[in-house]
Amino acid sequence: MKTEIQKEIERLDHAGKGLLQSLVLSDELTVPGEHRKIKLLGAPGEGKGTLAKNVTPILRFGVMEGSGLIRRHLGSLPADQRREVEAALSGNGKSTLAPDDVVLGFFDKEYGLIQAELRGDGAKIKGHLYDGLPRNGYQAQQLLKRGLKFDAVAHLQSDPYTPLIRQKQRAVEDLLETGKHRPDALKAENRLMEYENNLPGLLGVLPNMTDRFFVLLTDDAPLVTAYNFFVKASPQGDGLKPKHVESVSDQLRDIDKKRDDLSIKNLMENSPHYHGVVKSQIEEFQSQIRTIEAQRQQYFVEACRASHH
Repeated sequence: MKTEIQKEIERLDHAGKGLLQSLVLSDELTVPGEHRKIKLLGAPGEGKGTLAKNVTPILRFGVMEGSGLIRRHLGSLPADQRREVEAALSGNGKSTLAPDDVVLGFFDKEYGLIQAELRGDGAKIKGHLYDGLPRNGYQAQQLLKRGLKFDAVAHLQSDPYTPLIRQKQRAVEDLLETGKHRPDALKAENRLMEYENNLPGLLGVLPNMTDRFFVLLTDDAPLVTAYNFFVKASPQGDGLKPKHVESVSDQLRDIDKKRDDLSIKNLMENSPHYHGVVKSQIEEFQSQIRTIEAQRQQYFVEACRASHH
């Protein structure tokens, strides 16, 4: 039986996503056209996966994601190569990323089927968001040779501290849900470094794959980021009055905050793992989050001061 907290979380979920969908399907915002391919570019922890989860049901899009490809096809690799990929993904290899040619091979297995599905009458999927694929210049060059181009590239950006906070928040949620943390949550700094090293080469090729870039400033509230995505992606979005956008963002932000607070409370009250070593680990992560949040606040104060000079 669901608790009152769980029922309230569901109600907030329904209210937030319902509001977002009603706005996107209204006359003010038009969903981007069918059979589109939009690349999400951004550092680990910027919220690409959460954004995809919030916008794809409205767009009727699928998600083409590197880690998803690996999960679906890892079993098809020879044993030695599979162990190498598993070591990378667990954080025990030389890199936290799977080899490029392995990812490209998995892409080839799915791309033809996807194109056929998009061309079919009554297709359920109307396009795709590309999350983390391509991740570097080499992958981009190889996909360009295969004829892949994007209708748009959305570059998710935030302050330097928010991605680290999100990674550690994920670790807290994992510990409460399973008693274990994902290795990538603990290796956020390494993943950020690999992203930054790969970014120049990727940006050197992407202009050949699309005619449209737009920057999407991510928000602490995922529903607000989703709404901003539609504002940016829609031709009508640029004409929206800032006051209207701000009003909608405030509504969505309020829903997101209430939901997140209740979710953590619900996990803590119902988790069988919230004791002993796990509790100590959670408290350590929460302490780290508070420290980084203080650094982020100081960053905003200094940025505000600089803008007035």
